[in-house]
Order: sequence, then structure tokens, then C-alpha cells
Amino acid sequence: MSNSELPGKKYRQLVKQFPLFELRSEEDLDAAVSAIGVLYDIPFFDADEKTYFEALSVFIERYESRVHPRNFEKMTPLEALKSLLEDNHLIQADLARILHVTSGRASDIYLGKRDLSKEHIALLSDRFKVSANLFLPQPRRVLQTSVAESPALLDEYRAQDRKNVKTSTRSAAKIKAASKPVVTVVATKPKSKRK
Repeated sequence: MSNSELPGKKYRQLVKQFPLFELRSEEDLDAAVSAIGVLYDIPFFDADEKTYFEALSVFIERYESRVHPRNFEKMTPLEALKSLLEDNHLIQADLARILHVTSGRASDIYLGKRDLSKEHIALLSDRFKVSANLFLPQPRRVLQTSVAESPALLDEYRAQDRKNVKTSTRSAAKIKAASKPVVTVVATKPKSKRK
């Protein structure tokens, strides 16, 4: 390793302020989050700050995934956003800064009055180092199954929200024509109500 690849003086100063180590407690986590929070105020990282930030982020992520595992698959995009903000000790004002929007727009997003745009999703994905899919609204979910195999499944989907579940005409024709028909159930996202 050449001298140009070694971390510089600023990196060593950051390590003196908060050493890099495997986090073992909530107190360690809080201290690490505080240390990394100082770096968030810097508009552009130099090489040393970036190296330190990335290293400390790894330790924070390891601890959180071990102690506070999240099941994002069961969360809505809004729940995931709120969870990430909370986990990173951020508030709505921080969301406005991350998304480059006004505080009013950030509030509307946080309260679920507005959906995230593609640009917002990209910014959040980059900021929190998570997949953009986490913030995508659940698209129309299509389920194909045999009614003979699981008629209760169709009833369950219809009962969940009759307004948002439709059986396509083509599938209805298949049901009448086949002995073991395939039913396509499409659950659509409810339209948001604007005030």
C-alpha cells in the first residue's frame, strides 16, 4: 500500500474523536450516530472524511441489523421512510433537506398526503443506502392461482377491499370455460383523497 492510499491527518483526527470499533450497546450506537451526525453538516467530504464516514457507517449498520432488524417487506413506503428517519435520528426538517424540498412539501410526504417522486426515491435510496424498491408504491399485484386449489384465497382478496380488487373479464371467461380455471386477482392502490 502506498502512502497516497493511507488515510490522512484528518482521518486520524476523526478516529481520535470517535474510535472505530464494533458497537456493543445502545450507548455505543448513540455515540456513533452523534459522531457521524457531525459529518452530515459538511457539504462535501474530502477523502479522509469519506473514508471515516464509510467505515463508521459499516459499524452502525452491523449493530442495527443485529439488534434492530427491520422487515421492510411488510412495510409501506411511508412506514419504511419513517422507520429510516427514526433509525437515523432525523426529523421532517431533515427530510426536506434530503429531498431538496420545502418544509411544507416534506410534511405532506411525511403525512402521506403526497407520494414520493422518482427523484425523491433516488435521493432517499442514495442517502440511506437501501434499494429504491423500498420506496416504490406497491404496484398492481397480480396473483394467479387455481380456484380449485385455493378458492378461499380469492374470497380473502375480495373481502380485503372490494373497491380495490377487480377480476378481469378475460379471467372471468376462463373461470366459466375451464374445469380448473386460473383466476387473476388484481389489487390496485387506492386513489389518494385530496382535500
